[in-house]
Amino acid sequence: MKQLAIVGLIGLAFGANAQTVFYGGDFDGRDGLAAQVNGPAISNAVVFDNFTLSGTTTISGVFGNFLDGGTQRGGGLYWEIRTGVSAGNGGTLVAGGFSSSASSVATGNSGFGLNEYHYEAGVSSFSLGAGTYWLGVAVDGGDGNIYNSTTSGTNGVGGPLADGNSYFNSTTFGANFQAASDFVGAPADFSMGLRGSSVPEPASMAALGLGALAMLRRRRK
Repeated sequence: MKQLAIVGLIGLAFGANAQTVFYGGDFDGRDGLAAQVNGPAISNAVVFDNFTLSGTTTISGVFGNFLDGGTQRGGGLYWEIRTGVSAGNGGTLVAGGFSSSASSVATGNSGFGLNEYHYEAGVSSFSLGAGTYWLGVAVDGGDGNIYNSTTSGTNGVGGPLADGNSYFNSTTFGANFQAASDFVGAPADFSMGLRGSSVPEPASMAALGLGALAMLRRRRK
């Protein structure tokens, strides 16, 4: 197993209809990349991985799985969603924030002598239209270095999965939306995701309306 790359957001108050609208997948044991905004050695490092939406989606929560080298869990989650990200280009920030009330639960996974924790937090609901986006999540604080786990897409939701289209942004490490593969040695995807609910497309909504009308007609007979 290769050495962990040193340069190597999240509360379930999403509402009854919240679903996982995107999840990159479970930790594959291969590597990790720094994902921490206020730590003892790493103070500005965020990993971004891409996802696509086929229709309007309401986002109500963010999460990620992290290898944590400390004994004191981080105090919250920082997150961003961007469009148009490419090498050396951060694109456009469309949503982002910080949650100080993120939960932290051990996943039972570990790697490189570090235990993995699932950080999750609710966010004020907002909508994203159909398209391609990049999600970045990072843990705030903690008393050790924290790394976003890599994934091969196992148990992932949505997509694309395992396409290696990820970037690393960090003033600490001098990375300006640099390909994550430059730091972990190979194309990589990362274990992070979003909760929310999809809004039915117009055709689907029309079909639902016709179904309700048919039921009403049957009741009147």
